[in-house]
Amino acid sequence: MWQEHSQGKDAANQAIAQTYKGLLSPKAPPSAGRPRPRQSFSSRYTPAASWPDALRARLGDDLLFNILRTYAKRYYHANATTADFIM
Repeated sequence: MWQEHSQGKDAANQAIAQTYKGLLSPKAPPSAGRPRPRQSFSSRYTPAASWPDALRARLGDDLLFNILRTYAKRYYHANATTADFIM
């Protein structure tokens, strides 16, 4: 979202396409264990971080942020599952 805000939608879409292209290319699987500091924000964490943006593209900003605010209020100081989010 920051890239879209600061550089425009085309730049953000290009970055997303490059990320997915990199994820699909054959390469060694990530090593187990504690990541080194430079690995902490590597592309291996990108798929998990991509779902909010995919929802935003499908639902639009207003609806997605309303859903996220409602979810945060409902489960404030509580545990929740993926199924709780889907409901």
